[in-house]
Amino acid sequence: MKTITLAIHSTGTDTIALNDGAKRAGFRFVVSESVRHLLRDTVMHGRAGAVISLSDFSDSAVALTRVLNRECGLPVVILGDPNDPLASAALRAGATDVVPQDASVREITVRILAAMQPAQSVQTIRTGNLAFDSLNNRLWVSDVEVHLTPTEAAILRILALRLGEVVDDRSLLEEVWGFEYIDAVEYLRVYTSYLRSKIDRGRDTSYIQRTWGRGYRLVREAVT
Repeated sequence: MKTITLAIHSTGTDTIALNDGAKRAGFRFVVSESVRHLLRDTVMHGRAGAVISLSDFSDSAVALTRVLNRECGLPVVILGDPNDPLASAALRAGATDVVPQDASVREITVRILAAMQPAQSVQTIRTGNLAFDSLNNRLWVSDVEVHLTPTEAAILRILALRLGEVVDDRSLLEEVWGFEYIDAVEYLRVYTSYLRSKIDRGRDTSYIQRTWGRGYRLVREAVT
């Protein structure tokens, strides 16, 4: 599950309802209430993008947009009055959209997710006899669909989108379970074991390989 930083500290936006809508599309929101936390959370922890409340970050919204979009290549959405001169300045600085903060939760969610989608690699990823639809989190093994739990699908999606690369434990734990679980490596051991039991049928070696002290990777093989 991809994480979007939500830079807001007013009570005017229903963040719980926003998260409910976002989860259905494979996203979640994490709130940052200061400029320092916003930059740290978004850049250092590999967020999918950021949403900045104009009313809460009026003094820094334009500068933050410029840093996140132009220097870091991340999509930014502004929550605020589209007629505010600061909103226009944020658009010139690279913001993708300005969404009225008093719009319905559904409209806010849809427009934020639409802005974040370009940062997503949406495709069917193939390796060996596996085919994984990363948009709908569906897996086929030798052309037979295999049911995945949401947690299994989240882990496989992260590995599939970085096929052949080692993804470190911390990144996997944070993206799937959240920052508070970055040390819970036993979760990865349990759920990668579940995944292996579903995708490695009849194989001598596993598609999911562990590099000790680093993380996990989904092996790249010729498509069969």
